[in-house]
Amino acid sequence: MSRQDSGLLSTDLPIIARDIGSLLLIEAGLMTITAGIALGFKELYPALAFFLAGGITAGVGGLTNRSFADAPDPRMKHGMVIAAGGWFHVAIFGALPFFLTAWLTPPAVMDTFVAAGTDTSGWDSLQIANTTTLSSVAYFRDPLHALFESMSGWTGSGLTMAVHEPSLPRAIQWWRSFIQWVGGVGVIVLTVSILARPGSGSYALYRSEAREEKIHPSVVSTVRTVWKLVVGYTIVASVMLFGAIRASNSVYTQSLSTGEAAWQAINHAMTALTTGGFSVTDNSIATYNSPLVEAVLLPIMIIGAIAFPVHYLVLRERNVERLLTDIQTRWLFILLAAGVVVLSLQNVLSVSAAPNAFATQSFLSGSALGLNGAQLDAVRDSTFQWISALTCTGFQSAPIGQWLAGGKVLIVASMVLGGAAGSTVGGIKI
Repeated sequence: MSRQDSGLLSTDLPIIARDIGSLLLIEAGLMTITAGIALGFKELYPALAFFLAGGITAGVGGLTNRSFADAPDPRMKHGMVIAAGGWFHVAIFGALPFFLTAWLTPPAVMDTFVAAGTDTSGWDSLQIANTTTLSSVAYFRDPLHALFESMSGWTGSGLTMAVHEPSLPRAIQWWRSFIQWVGGVGVIVLTVSILARPGSGSYALYRSEAREEKIHPSVVSTVRTVWKLVVGYTIVASVMLFGAIRASNSVYTQSLSTGEAAWQAINHAMTALTTGGFSVTDNSIATYNSPLVEAVLLPIMIIGAIAFPVHYLVLRERNVERLLTDIQTRWLFILLAAGVVVLSLQNVLSVSAAPNAFATQSFLSGSALGLNGAQLDAVRDSTFQWISALTCTGFQSAPIGQWLAGGKVLIVASMVLGGAAGSTVGGIKI
């Protein structure tokens, strides 16, 4: 390595290390919030795990940030490395709560995390030392499982190592939703909005998150506005989803207490809006078997797939037509509509070949459009699954594994494509 290269590294590394340290400090704050939630639910062992994880994360982040506090603002080349390194580091430290909760909680206590009245028939017990448990939190004793869950949450992938989500402690359920909510908008954007360093350095971090659209001339003002939109949408979505759960008449929804319905509504609103897809129910949205719940989730997922500058213009000007003047949004709606039609046709024609692949009870009496009850249910499931896939949310309302190959290919293709750039979705984007 030449002296010039060595000199560049000595200048670049402090910038990168300082800003990744800032990310870890913010993550430690999120862990502390979750520790408070654990205490609220009287989950002492998870609370201890989150306090310890927060302390470790804050210690590393604070030391790193303080050691290089005098480093200059980042440029674009630094922003790209900070974004990549930031995701990696927040995922590693974000795995600590999963891992520590699994090891600090005695196996005998783990079963208390399973809510009273939960149908555990068919659940496999996990052997730990000389006892067994039904709680999936035990899976996170494997550090790789804990890291996988954290990485999936922060990146909004939605894959999970939790076999039975209702058996997780509330603090872990919240942490999974929380990191998807924050990660969906972008942990780098969160850092810029809180640290508020105006100028080229903030813009470098903002652009490193693959976000070019600006609502305000100031990037800091832009990301703060984005977060205001996210918080506002989340509150509205939670209220709507809570109402839908309480109004549904399925066996499962009727068995839920008001508090449990509210808890599920908040968590699913967070992961639907930021198109992450983590769930707190055992079979994702299919658990509800409720067309009303699915209908409420559809616009929430679509909102998350629309670029946030478009949201801002619609709300500021109170002009819904703005949705149609944006070419990305127009194409998103076209793909949503066309995909629903094509996938519905595919699945309606495959009902006889895959009779157990769709909802088991008709949600419309009689017939409509010349379709019988089973075919209407196939349309219902196709509509929800296509929108869930194109927005990269990943909620499941039907046993997709039993669909014919044509339907599976369409779902995979839609997830690869994704929604609009400047939104919370994954995929290559429109």
